Amino acid sequence: MHDTDTFARMPALDSTAEQPPFAEILSRYEREFEVVFKTENYLVRDNGAVFRRARPQARRRRLDEVWTFGTLNRHSGYFEINGHVVHRIVATAFHGPGPTAEHVVDHIDTNRLNNRPDNLRWVTRLENILLNPITRARIEIAYGSLEAFFENPGACSIPNWEWMRIVTKEQVEESRTRLLAWAEKGQAGRGGTLGDWLYEPTSEQRPGAGNAPDDFSQGAAKRESHQAPNFTSPGM
Repeated sequence: MHDTDTFARMPALDSTAEQPPFAEILSRYEREFEVVFKTENYLVRDNGAVFRRARPQARRRRLDEVWTFGTLNRHSGYFEINGHVVHRIVATAFHGPGPTAEHVVDHIDTNRLNNRPDNLRWVTRLENILLNPITRARIEIAYGSLEAFFENPGACSIPNWEWMRIVTKEQVEESRTRLLAWAEKGQAGRGGTLGDWLYEPTSEQRPGAGNAPDDFSQGAAKRESHQAPNFTSPGM
């Protein structure tokens, strides 16, 4: 069993845990596809960014014709555009539409801001719990056991997602490996935040500064010269 303190106070390897500049993360990709989602046309990159086409003969909207990770919904913890969650757009572009209307998109590393296609998969709601050891461990923390969760899913809330952030390709595997290792056996906390522990900067990463914005688009990237977001949010 994993205790709440263990998860909330993962050992901090580097208290700075800086991220590469926003513009750099936005522009780094290898594959790009086009997809129609909910009557909207999007270009979608394998870094989780989307580009919404402007509608013919219609008024241009703020996030039309710009690359963006979406607007952060601070209530749900997901990126959205035009009221649609970005992870479903990315999953549809790279993995095809969901098999049924009941399928949901699983963030494999449980980081809701990591919308890279290799971190997304279509699952049923039950599979989302049973197939993901990280999700399962977090439920055990909040509820005490899976049995307690199934008996009364609304009794508790899962630990918050403020540690989550956009990640580079290089950070994906390392953070996932650390979370899986924790989910398997747990680790003794030594202070610091979960974000620090997961996203220790490597020598290739350049530091940023400032607070996490709501707008993760090209416009926000252009404003970096005045305020460079590093996506660092309060720890759990």
